[in-house]
Amino acid sequence: MLDGAPISWWIGFHVVVLVLIVLDLAVLGRGEASSQTRRNFLFVVFLVVLAACFGVWIGHGEGRQRGLEFASGYLIELSLSIDNLFVFLLMFRSFGLSQELQRKALLLGILGAI
Repeated sequence: MLDGAPISWWIGFHVVVLVLIVLDLAVLGRGEASSQTRRNFLFVVFLVVLAACFGVWIGHGEGRQRGLEFASGYLIELSLSIDNLFVFLLMFRSFGLSQELQRKALLLGILGAI
């Protein structure tokens, strides 16, 4: 047990996160811009559905209160990430960055945060 969860859960969590990062960087980071918007939207929908399924699983296994706590935390984080999009948009517009430099700055920022 590590912080209240079995080691296998921690290993599984990190494997899923690494797979999603590789999928995002290797698959979604390539292609032309017109197809990227649709693909990125579908990936976000996939992640939201995945989180909803995880929340239902938590609620079923740990109780309704824990499931609601997960859903509340997820919605708060989602709203904060949408808020960050507006901050990035303002920064990119004020610095006049091209599309390619915007992608590079976002990639370096995300990898630095990880």
